[in-house]
Amino acid sequence: MKQNPRLLPDRLCVDNKEAPRWAALFSGPHLCEFWRATNNPHLGAHHLARITQRHEQHRRLTAMIADDIPISFQIHDSKTQSNTAEESGKLDSGQMVPVTITADARADKPVQASFGRQLAGRFILINLDAGDGLSLRLSKKQSDSLSEAQKATLLECLPPLPEGACYIVRRAGFKTLINQQHLIEVEAKALLSAWQDHKVSSDETVPHCLYRGRDFVEQTELLYPDITVSLAEQIDVDEAELQAETALSESHICSNGAVLWIEPTRTAVMIDVDSAASKLGPSELAGDVLAEIIAALRLRQLSGRIIIDLPRVSKGRQKEIEGALRKVAATDPRHPDIIGFTASGLLEMKIRHGRMPLTQMIG
Repeated sequence: MKQNPRLLPDRLCVDNKEAPRWAALFSGPHLCEFWRATNNPHLGAHHLARITQRHEQHRRLTAMIADDIPISFQIHDSKTQSNTAEESGKLDSGQMVPVTITADARADKPVQASFGRQLAGRFILINLDAGDGLSLRLSKKQSDSLSEAQKATLLECLPPLPEGACYIVRRAGFKTLINQQHLIEVEAKALLSAWQDHKVSSDETVPHCLYRGRDFVEQTELLYPDITVSLAEQIDVDEAELQAETALSESHICSNGAVLWIEPTRTAVMIDVDSAASKLGPSELAGDVLAEIIAALRLRQLSGRIIIDLPRVSKGRQKEIEGALRKVAATDPRHPDIIGFTASGLLEMKIRHGRMPLTQMIG
């Protein structure tokens, strides 16, 4: 599989560096992401929300944040055991709780959130409401891979946390943890510094914003510290909007001549791979389009369940393709989860919902 230049952003064009309302992330001539400011709260913003209804059968709560914006979030028992909001019983209507905005409203779904306050980077998460006394939380696989000395060294290099908070190393950050620990330290300092500078003292009686989070430009600078940020010239605006509008088409022509037919449905995003002008055999074609698929999904901001109909290949080749897809998917800051091939030979992956789809943003 060839490295695709579309996966390596190198410049960010904005309309205004102090108060951006428009931005385009490029890799060379290729548009990676397109953004326009909306009235939605920033992803990653912390809010004090008033619960309006508990949906036990779905294990979800609906609530209201500032400006009467409705939100929805899941109930997790593990999160309620150590939080003061649950000390006297389960969360219920009328209670005020802290939440973090995780996804824009889409279709018939309201803004999505998670319980508690989190700061999210590319390599780590900081849970400000962990409340369990742990400063570092690792998965079993991560913990088994590190010696106690390595864990202690990591904690020594990371900035101190407020009481009740903890660090969580993301899967994408674990390799960085071993080989480039200083990058995690830099990211942790940036996350905590922005939160300390912009957090708001809490009024426990009414819904309000506790921390505004990061806009697209600020988050991009966090994810890519070396990115070149410049004021957009008219040629950048025209090119970005042309490529964004082209991406609204159901087809994507790959650099090798193959065509991806991309169809979002209520259930999943369906992608059919057509060899078209590429004239590649099934095995070569299946591996050659993976980077193009990830780039197309990122530009379109498509998420949820992704089903890919690749040409049929052997079981051994399927394993190779799964591994290759995990590598290219790691370039997408949304952290796609590769499920693997189904019994019928379809390749399945999942991407957590976040920013609104491109069709909604420019439609």
